[in-house]
Amino acid sequence: MKKILAIILIFIFSCSNNEELVFNSATISSIPVPEPTSTPMPEPTSTPSPTPTPMPTPTPIFSLEKINISGFKFVDNEISINVGTSIIWTNNDTSMHTATSIDSKFDSGYLYENQTYEFKFLNAGIYAYR
Repeated sequence: MKKILAIILIFIFSCSNNEELVFNSATISSIPVPEPTSTPMPEPTSTPSPTPTPMPTPTPIFSLEKINISGFKFVDNEISINVGTSIIWTNNDTSMHTATSIDSKFDSGYLYENQTYEFKFLNAGIYAYR
């Protein structure tokens, strides 16, 4: 019984020095406890940024229409246009003329021979003029 007590005391003593004891059938040997190793951190990887898709350049919706004043009348009595279209009235007579909307949305004032007046239509609608 005294031998077993001595082995237990040696074991308690040895464990206090951060060593581990291994009991074999006849011998007691001391194995050092390995020091903890650091786990390497993975290197951060860059996330690719998406390449922006270029926006197509919008095609202008507007255009230009011409109306001639000749023989004391508008050559084109009625036309249909898109919003944003400009109309140019040209006086081809030797007398003064005007291009004036009935509801006063536009007014060319007096146009002398070969003078022009331009108006851009920004709103949809029916525009009566004289």
